[in-house]
Amino acid sequence: AIVATADSAPAGQKFSHWEVTGVDGLTKEQLENVPLEFTMPRGEVTLKAVFKTLHKIDVKFSTADKDTAIEGETVKITAESREGYVFDHWEVSYGNNVTLEDANKAETTFTMPDSMVVLTARYKALQSITLEKGKAYDAGGEEITTAKKGTEVTIQADDLDGKVFDHWKIVSGNVTLEDADKAKTTFTMPAEPISLEAVYNTIHNIDTTFCTADPASAIVGTEITVTADERPGYVFDRWEASDGVELTEDGKFTMPDHDVTIEAKYKQYHSIEVSKGVATDAEGNPISSALEGTEIWIE
Repeated sequence: AIVATADSAPAGQKFSHWEVTGVDGLTKEQLENVPLEFTMPRGEVTLKAVFKTLHKIDVKFSTADKDTAIEGETVKITAESREGYVFDHWEVSYGNNVTLEDANKAETTFTMPDSMVVLTARYKALQSITLEKGKAYDAGGEEITTAKKGTEVTIQADDLDGKVFDHWKIVSGNVTLEDADKAKTTFTMPAEPISLEAVYNTIHNIDTTFCTADPASAIVGTEITVTADERPGYVFDRWEASDGVELTEDGKFTMPDHDVTIEAKYKQYHSIEVSKGVATDAEGNPISSALEGTEIWIE
């Protein structure tokens, strides 16, 4: 086997690869290795060690796995963690045709060009998200309290006993909600802190006597239908309700922002006994009972 060793690299250069003629089957890995080992063929062989200029790598708010590199080398760069900021993208300030593997990842690589390279890690400030009676989540479903500008944020109002969600109130910040009337909605984070409050309506009770209410409890603004009970010996007369509640003839009212008490009032039928005669109503029909105030004829 033949072992070839390259001369020391000239100042400011680094071994790159071998240029070989007369030897078949050498791999890329072999051609980039020092020393080079191969089996001598029958014919003439020429070897040339190729050196390339080392170029400086200048990175800002980040680190590189090497300070200098030659054309074709792979360089790994990593953005620094900065309190109150989140990495956004890489910016190439100088360099011929520098292509990053992924310009939006905090850790990525690039292939060194035949020139110096200057790269800057760019960040966006994290803005606070303050929610009263609710929580905020990122696209992956993780709960968050901060986000950078442009992030899609999902908010979910808390479930509160005896309350029904009504709408989101924007306390501060220039933010537009996708649907402010939904307990779960989204918004795009602005470049400033935001504060939101979930607003609820209280579920109020409807206390009924000799009647039923549908629904039996409700929030303000709900239409309620009340039905009087059927009571033998009685006939429905009128409604008695809490202050501010007025029922229509068919027993409907709009729920106020407080509990309600409703009672169905009746008139009682009283028996009529006539000795040696008949009691009739105004139409001449025989009757054996009547309500108070009914005009009765006796024959």
